[in-house]
This record gives sequence, structure tokens and C-alpha cells, in this order.
Amino acid sequence: MPNRQKLPQGLIGLAKKVHDRGLQFGLWVEPEMVSPASDLYRAHPDWCLHVPHRPRAEGRHQLVLDLSRDDVLAWIIDWMTDLLTTTPIDYIKWDMNRNMTEVGSPQWPADRQAEISHRYILVLYHVLETLTARFPQVLFEGCSGGGGRFDPGMLYYMPETWMFWLTPFVYGLAKSVVISSGLIPMGHWWSRNSPRWYSQHSLIGVGSG
Repeated sequence: MPNRQKLPQGLIGLAKKVHDRGLQFGLWVEPEMVSPASDLYRAHPDWCLHVPHRPRAEGRHQLVLDLSRDDVLAWIIDWMTDLLTTTPIDYIKWDMNRNMTEVGSPQWPADRQAEISHRYILVLYHVLETLTARFPQVLFEGCSGGGGRFDPGMLYYMPETWMFWLTPFVYGLAKSVVISSGLIPMGHWWSRNSPRWYSQHSLIGVGSG
């Protein structure tokens, strides 16, 4: 839900102001994550990936939703469908900013726990298949850990992946070469020391998110 103190007219009002200026309206989302401080987690603490009786490791104050569950699958599709139906959004930046840990699901028996990570990705493809079919006018753009999830399956639904975020662009240029070869790059290199002119020139040949 939008913060009405910051956005008195909600996302719809913000999108209208952007469109009135002749621009397209995009929104960053991270539907695979849940914050322990959220209403969703308080209502469904069992919806995240976890191993019973073991601590749940947070990353960026988040846990990863268990996409192997049918109720989580339905919730993500319904939530995104409502968002894209009620708000005039032109493109979505779909992010996943943390690693998957405690990759387990009490929904499945012990002898099938090794399937969870594979089931997760298959369900994610199903979610994207559903949403891109329902909203063909919306551009879905990938963004995951600095461009770390752009396998052919993801590129089928998200033809563009945002590769850089706070990355020294000398490494960014190297990552561009690696990615153009179809290889998976390494994760973030954190820095804010690159000059602005160098950053902009580095991005001429790739997309600037």
C-alpha cells in the first residue's frame, strides 16, 4: 500500500502526473520477498522458505517467500494483477536482492526437500508467464543482485536485465563483456567513487536503469 503521507493521491495519482509530463511510469517491485515487520508475514509466518526449528536468516531485513506453495503462488499473481489493473504502469522492474537461505518447505516431505529450489524457479516462470500474458502492454525488466539472474528462462519473460547498481564501472564494463558472452557475472562490487562522467560514458553501450 502506498504511503499516503508521501503520496496523498496514491500510485494512481503519481502515475497520472508522470504521464501528464509525457513520460512513462515504471515501478520497482520485489514480489518474492517478505519483511518480518509486514502484515503479510504476521498473517502467514509459514509462507517463507524455512527449516522448522532453525533460525530464519534475514537479508536486507527480508525473508524469501516459498514459491513452492500454491497459496503463495496465488497471492503473488493476485497482488501483481491488482497492482497492474488499478495503476497505469508502463514497465515493471522486478528485483530479487538477497540470496536464498534455509531453502526448505514444511509443505513437502523430507525426501522431497531437495526439489524446493527447482520448484521455486518453475513456479516463478509460471508467475511471469501468467502476468506477461495478462498485461502484454507492460515491459517487465529483470534486476537481481546486480544482474545475477538472466538465464534464458528469465530472458524469455524479461528481455532486459538491469546489470549495474552502485558498481564501479571499470568492473561494470568487464561484466558487460561477460554477459554478452552469455555467462553469469559475479555479484555486487560496492562503490560510489566512480566519477559521474565516467559512469555515464560506460553506460552508453548498455542500459542505464
